[in-house]
Amino acid sequence: MKTYVLKDRQNRVLVTISGKSGGFSIESELKDNSFYDSATMEFNAAMDGIESLLLAMACEGIDVGTPEVQEALCTALDSCAQNFPEENDNEDD
Repeated sequence: MKTYVLKDRQNRVLVTISGKSGGFSIESELKDNSFYDSATMEFNAAMDGIESLLLAMACEGIDVGTPEVQEALCTALDSCAQNFPEENDNEDD
């Protein structure tokens, strides 16, 4: 059985993918399950896409544990953060 643990730049575990050829599973801390408004649902849909891509790569035999994939994940998450600002960022003080 193969296990990949993907972390952010602060070394926090974000995604764990485990399994073997033909059957991998994913555990993730990417989604925000604290709210169920439309912005959070859109953010979670983006995270679903990232999770699906990582899982598909592992299923196809791509080593998703490399530093390059790890950095690509962090870059993708940074990009999502720019497109989905926190709700408080839009409020007037």
